[in-house]
Amino acid sequence: MCIEQKNLVSVTYYSIHNHSIGYENTKYHPLKESTRDLIKSYLLLSFPVSKIVSLLRGDVGSRDKRNFHPTKEAFISRKTIRAYLRHLRNTMQPASDAVSVSCIVENLKNEPYNPILIFKLQDSKTIWGPSDLDSLPNWESSFVLGFQTKEQGDMLMKHSHKVLCIDATHGTNFYDFHLLSLHIQDEYGQGYAVAHFITNNLDFHTLVVLFSSLRCKIPNLKVNTVMTDDDGCSFNAFNSVFGPNIKHLLCQWHVYNAWKRQLVSKVHDKSHRDKMLEELLKIMYEKSFENRLLMFLNDYSNKCQKFTDYFVKNYSGRKELWATCLRKFPHGDTNTNNYCESFHNQLKTVYFERKYNRRIDELILTLLRIEKDRFLTYYSNVVNNVPAHSKLTKTVKEKHDRGVKIQDMDVVEYDGHWEVKSQSVKGKVYVVRKVADSCGLMDHCYFKCANINCAALCSHLYDCSCEDDSNLCKHIHKVHILYSEIKTHVTDDFIEIDNEENSSAISSEILNVDILSITESCRSKVTECKKLCSEILELIEIPRVKEVMLNNAVSCLSTLVASMRGVLNLKNNLVSIAPQLYVAPNQKIIPQVKFYRTSQRKKRKGSFAKNSNKKQRLSEIFFDEPDDPVQRESGVKSFSVENSECAGFSVFQKFNKINVKNPTATMLTINDIDLSFYMLKSLDPYITVEEEECLKSVSSIFRKGWLYDSIIDAWNFLQTRKFKNLKAIESFISNLIFNQTSILEFSWIQEIANFDFLIIPVNLKSLHWTLIIANMKNKIFEYFDPLGYKPDRDTSTLIRQWCMILNYLLNSDSHWQIVFPPHAKQIDTFNCGVYISSYVYRKFNGLSLTEDLNVDAFRAIMFEEITAGLNF
Repeated sequence: MCIEQKNLVSVTYYSIHNHSIGYENTKYHPLKESTRDLIKSYLLLSFPVSKIVSLLRGDVGSRDKRNFHPTKEAFISRKTIRAYLRHLRNTMQPASDAVSVSCIVENLKNEPYNPILIFKLQDSKTIWGPSDLDSLPNWESSFVLGFQTKEQGDMLMKHSHKVLCIDATHGTNFYDFHLLSLHIQDEYGQGYAVAHFITNNLDFHTLVVLFSSLRCKIPNLKVNTVMTDDDGCSFNAFNSVFGPNIKHLLCQWHVYNAWKRQLVSKVHDKSHRDKMLEELLKIMYEKSFENRLLMFLNDYSNKCQKFTDYFVKNYSGRKELWATCLRKFPHGDTNTNNYCESFHNQLKTVYFERKYNRRIDELILTLLRIEKDRFLTYYSNVVNNVPAHSKLTKTVKEKHDRGVKIQDMDVVEYDGHWEVKSQSVKGKVYVVRKVADSCGLMDHCYFKCANINCAALCSHLYDCSCEDDSNLCKHIHKVHILYSEIKTHVTDDFIEIDNEENSSAISSEILNVDILSITESCRSKVTECKKLCSEILELIEIPRVKEVMLNNAVSCLSTLVASMRGVLNLKNNLVSIAPQLYVAPNQKIIPQVKFYRTSQRKKRKGSFAKNSNKKQRLSEIFFDEPDDPVQRESGVKSFSVENSECAGFSVFQKFNKINVKNPTATMLTINDIDLSFYMLKSLDPYITVEEEECLKSVSSIFRKGWLYDSIIDAWNFLQTRKFKNLKAIESFISNLIFNQTSILEFSWIQEIANFDFLIIPVNLKSLHWTLIIANMKNKIFEYFDPLGYKPDRDTSTLIRQWCMILNYLLNSDSHWQIVFPPHAKQIDTFNCGVYISSYVYRKFNGLSLTEDLNVDAFRAIMFEEITAGLNF
């Protein structure tokens, strides 16, 4: 620009750039539309921000691809993706928070079950629910929204006889509206939110209207006990609606904090404060506290008069509200409002991620999302038959755990009784006698152990001479675990909980849902989508709707269309996702490849250097050219163990003469199972330490004695060649089933019904092999654990899953049994794979299962049969 004279500007316009163009100029350019659509699609699919950045960058920037032409996508940041996420959330709802809340409420009201209890916007009358708010002095400024889903109402009716916890929290929105939540204790001892109210007033009259709306929804609700903090309004309002005979308890955690605050403000001597607080806690939990309370008031009435006056005024006359010893009525065995506090913490920490939430509509949607997650958690416990929480269950479980810890050698069997050494008193012995083979009360016996290893154990089977008169002491648990031969049904006793329904007799309709209803569901959703589009076109022509919703409708539809375009550009298949196998948090870590020193150090004289060089030479063996897995020419450098310390069976000696250039290459294939050199070497019990180290460099999980699943699967398949009525299931199938991945799509699954027996090896956590043999005709599962244990919780779940699948394939609803045949026990820590292979071999060849196993000899049998097709 050039200014020639006052009030006149001369501008020179260039239609093209008059300077060189570089990457730095792209910061003024927006992302390409296709990239923006792709980002929105990933965000709608809930991809993490870091994953989206990685997908957009691809392999750009890799160490071998760093000479690339810079593009805007290659340098996109997480901050940019988060900005798209915020924009996406904002465009999916109206800009006005009140309008958005009204839309959400309208959608909820149109659901088959209307969850809205009460709804009133500010500066308007009550839209839904009791209209008593309209007569209150502050009605114009009042905002109220209450909702309760059908499942929440059912839970409230089911568990209202225990305790109802009521508490409010703040800081959930920009307007300082309060969130008032009601919680009950479910049968698993966990809190369950049963109603939510969002309001800007928590005075007595407003709370009465809120609870009246709940009374309109559930008129027959009867509550036994209500627990609150000491706010003075919540209980009085609730009692005026649902009372008058409701018991009131104060949260002891809130009482403790109130005492602590008052001590800080009224008692200046810290030593006095600490001692008084300790005394108050003893008073709160003392069984007979009257004398201690009087002593406390007498001791401190002169020293700390301000606090004692406060205590007498607020708590001495209300002992039944906070004293533990006076809570002699049903209250869920809970003394705090921690169900509410935990919920509030989860809302702010997990769902809001400790970020400040501004909008009410976001709060409502988050509460509904929490309700959905909590329902699924609860329903998962129900369908998986998780034992209900109770003091009795907890006590029996503790005795069971202590019984398991008793050493086997401390239990001696005699004719008609057992003697168990005391674990606490040296030289003392307790006598356990069996008084009945089975319980006469059967399904009406409620004092039993729910652990699967104590199948059918109740208080009517044994008698013990110890001081525990429950007849379910730890000594009885230990004796029952060691010597019980009771057959257990895959029904109520098996699944560790009293349940009126049999979990194994699941209708095949449930299993058909995933297979038959997917196509029909898609068709119905497409039809519904077309119907909604037509309704949008009609509604948008109405002037009032157009004025309020037009911009938001355009924004939402633009986002949806952009996301659909982005899906077309996705290269990955978003449906076929590989299952992730469960890894327990306490699972032992698989040994990793170790680092080694490369710096030069002074070598010691003697054999150390010689051994190190030998190990180095062996470690170099596996890194030659991988042309041929088996090389017989003596002139080629290769892995040979001919001169090793292997002096065992000739079959291993013969195999050890093979010169192998690439130990990972396939040497033979059995039923599409590829077996390489290092897999076959897992059968060799005579490998040296040096050989083991070399094999570990090929496979980091290689351990001497441990069998690969490929070896076990190949062995089982070879047994099916001998007996036509057998079907061997590969070991990874059970892992898929346990992780709830459907196996019905496999082509061979429909053939299972044609076999008499299924061989099912199980290793869910990569720690221990067990075996299940399914007798298809007699509906029996035979369970073999080389260590002699009964199925744990995960294996029990797997057996139930197999039961459902087999009933579906057999078109049956039969009850399956699980039996534990006596068998040879494993005496070491690494031969479990060999033992389960021997159980298959012995059972179907008519050999004794209980005869001691010569492990090395059986390894040779397995090796010889597996490598029969390999010439060496």
